[in-house]
Amino acid sequence: MKATKLAPLQSEVINLFNHYPRTPLNTFYFRREGITSPSQVIATLKAKGALIHVTYQEAFDESGKLHKRVAHYTFNGGL
Repeated sequence: MKATKLAPLQSEVINLFNHYPRTPLNTFYFRREGITSPSQVIATLKAKGALIHVTYQEAFDESGKLHKRVAHYTFNGGL
């Protein structure tokens, strides 16, 4: 497999995934960790060969409000 150079935000997302292997991480979690546009970073990683599964589920934000169709991402390897 050829080496892929990742931008800092992409590296941070991969580090978060590696810290919680096979655990779905949602949009709100990434935003709390400083990733302001997780869907864009995830799309870029997928284009570079990352295997990331996306499901949409209800989730609560930091203020306790329930949101429908929040993206939950699971890293399954690749790159």
